[in-house]
Amino acid sequence: MMNLPMHNPINRTGPLMGTGHLAWASFALTLVMGLVVFMPHRAAAIHHELGWGEPFEMIGKRMAFTTWYWVRPGQFDWQDDEGKSVFADRSVMAKANDPHTHWVEYDLPHGIQLVCEPAQKGEFPIEPEYPWEKDGIEITGLLQLEDKIIAWGNCKPGGGCYFESKDGVTWERPRLGLVEFKGSKENNLAPSSGTRMFYDPMAPPAERFKRATNSDYDLEAFEEYKQRRPWQKMATETDPGRVHAVFGSVSPDGFHWTDLPEPISVEASDGGQYIYYDPKLKKYVMYMRTYQVGSRAKGYPLEHTRYHQFAGRRAIGRSESADFRNFPLSEIVIETSTSMSPTDTFYFNVYTTVPGAPENHLMFPSRYIQARDGCAIDLYTSQEGKVWHLAPGSPVLEMSDYGQWDGGALWMPNPGLAELGDGSWVIPFRGDPLPHKYPRGYYAEKWGLAIWPKGRLMGIEATDQGRFTTFAFLAPGKQARINASTSRAGEVLVEAADFYGKPIPGRTFDDAIPIIGDQHKTIIRWKKYDDLGIEPGEPVMLRFKMRQAKLYFVDFQ
Repeated sequence: MMNLPMHNPINRTGPLMGTGHLAWASFALTLVMGLVVFMPHRAAAIHHELGWGEPFEMIGKRMAFTTWYWVRPGQFDWQDDEGKSVFADRSVMAKANDPHTHWVEYDLPHGIQLVCEPAQKGEFPIEPEYPWEKDGIEITGLLQLEDKIIAWGNCKPGGGCYFESKDGVTWERPRLGLVEFKGSKENNLAPSSGTRMFYDPMAPPAERFKRATNSDYDLEAFEEYKQRRPWQKMATETDPGRVHAVFGSVSPDGFHWTDLPEPISVEASDGGQYIYYDPKLKKYVMYMRTYQVGSRAKGYPLEHTRYHQFAGRRAIGRSESADFRNFPLSEIVIETSTSMSPTDTFYFNVYTTVPGAPENHLMFPSRYIQARDGCAIDLYTSQEGKVWHLAPGSPVLEMSDYGQWDGGALWMPNPGLAELGDGSWVIPFRGDPLPHKYPRGYYAEKWGLAIWPKGRLMGIEATDQGRFTTFAFLAPGKQARINASTSRAGEVLVEAADFYGKPIPGRTFDDAIPIIGDQHKTIIRWKKYDDLGIEPGEPVMLRFKMRQAKLYFVDFQ
């Protein structure tokens, strides 16, 4: 890897302007044609005024690698024997195989790939202590709030129950006073086991928790509704005499709910609605089960036969709105991909984010494999919640052998991904011993945990030699801690550079202390320093050299 030419002087204390090398000014003009290149100081200032480009701003204090968002695509140059750029220069009559025109790289990534890790299966670490729990506790949902983790689920024989924890290891049972058990309400029992709710930090206290459910809409009320708001025709065609709709509810505490008077959207979505508040968009975003289906030709009535009923594939739709009470109709963002079987469709589409990195959006769709009446849990990633990518290595969770408690079907119906005190990332899932469409006379379900020890869900891997550089970002701390693992012959080296790519003194690759083995939240160190050499809030970029290594995330403090 080559650094930027040292003959291009940098004034770190001056304005974002400068003369620089004339060749670089010409080189930067290619940005207009859509190429991402290193900009001279004046161009950089212009693009910052437009409100996009470097340095990036982090929402949390964790840089997680679930997409290529943080990885600089790099740049190159063609130079003559004197080091002058002849990049796309039409006045230079170079010929093919011209030995006097040289290829030069600047932070081009090499030898790396994104990978995701399969989950381990386990049980939630809450042991029964009270009579209403004596037959077992099954955790069905988690939410990681600002200062605690909340969990809800089923306590046997008590019913729905609720827990709180600071670290996900030691759990408290608040005395809710909501449900009577053997003559007393001094317990943590709740009216329900909780489902698909989310915490809205921007809402007034009375509406701090929200959720969405699907149900039939009153036909008479619908006639008035459709005069005012858009509606999906398919919502009325699924079954004549019914109108499918999505309804919202609000709550101050997650226990006492108020249903909104009319639907937040009228469209066909038979289960699996997930909503969150996006602090960047300043809008609510809803993902739902929708359908990839064509329009029926005119003159043909709806046939109510099983053959025609399943004319489309279940897909995942997205809708956003500044008003929780009024969503536009969703648009498909995930559908059966060309790499999947044509029988595959989607059921639940659990949305969540990377713990500590709310700008890293994740989705764990339950993919129904119709050809064998089976299921698998995939991982999709996105940096803005609109364009989604199937993670390489999916699925991350699969059914056990038939005959096991999760050998018939596998579902992930409730959010969300939480980080426990030991660094593990966990999310609940439900297993069934029988296939999904098997006769229901004997029906059983059990809940378990999908576990990624040390938060190693997804990252960047170099199977041999690899390297990459991040975009410049505003450092949320002076120190950086790495989550990485290497083979015995592998290593990770880190270099810190300023906004213009110039290595920070004492934080170069030559100064770096190799990171070897299993390193979870280990401070990145150099020979004389264990900090980045910048103050929090200053721009910095990180360069990585990797050999036989996986890098999952970097934390700042």
